[in-house]
Amino acid sequence: MNERLAIDDLMGQAREGWRLGAALCTDCGGYHQVRGALRAMKVIRGPDTDEVPLRGLLNDLVRPGHRVLIAGAGDPGQLQSFAELTTARPVSLTIVDRCPAPLAVIDLITPPPGLSVTTQVVDLTQLSPTPTYDLILSHSMLPFLPEPDRVTMLRRFAAALAPGGRLLITVPIVPPKTGEERQAYNAERLNWVRDKFAAAPAVRALLGADYDAVVTHYEASRSRRTAVFTDLQQVVGLIRTGRVRR
Repeated sequence: MNERLAIDDLMGQAREGWRLGAALCTDCGGYHQVRGALRAMKVIRGPDTDEVPLRGLLNDLVRPGHRVLIAGAGDPGQLQSFAELTTARPVSLTIVDRCPAPLAVIDLITPPPGLSVTTQVVDLTQLSPTPTYDLILSHSMLPFLPEPDRVTMLRRFAAALAPGGRLLITVPIVPPKTGEERQAYNAERLNWVRDKFAAAPAVRALLGADYDAVVTHYEASRSRRTAVFTDLQQVVGLIRTGRVRR
């Protein structure tokens, strides 16, 4: 029987993510297998980068008894963030991702008091249109999807909201870069990540002797992400296009 993990045990989550991802990562190229290690070193920050606005928004939107969908998990970070930033209890959380690996790690975590947690393997472009959720929380999912899948996902979100339900989306907005600027940024970031591993032997050992190849592959896949939003209006336009009127 697998041991239970504390919600803030980042090394434990990194260890289990690496172990489970070896068997469970599907078509993500090992993306989720290495995320836990990077999160343990604060290379990946996730929702805690948006703590100030999210705390206010979530506490305005979440009420006792609400049904909340975390749409696209990636790792347990969104569960931890939701637990720390919200006060309403009880809340039913459904956490979905297309890859089963991060969900398997989440299943090992002892649920925070007042939160019931269910995980499901779901392609968000095929999310059930049954109006179920009082809140759908989508953190940085849009950049992972190609057009027209982004619009398809947003339409599925709209259809899955219960009457009066709300959709909360976060998307990184980055200044436009030339090709040379992107190459320089990616090279600098890769060196920074390598330096982080050099200073963290326990995390480095988790990934084995080929850790540098694993990190290089991860960073290459990150830099090829389909959509980079440089203007808020790009996101607003997508949301308007994906809106479903009932």
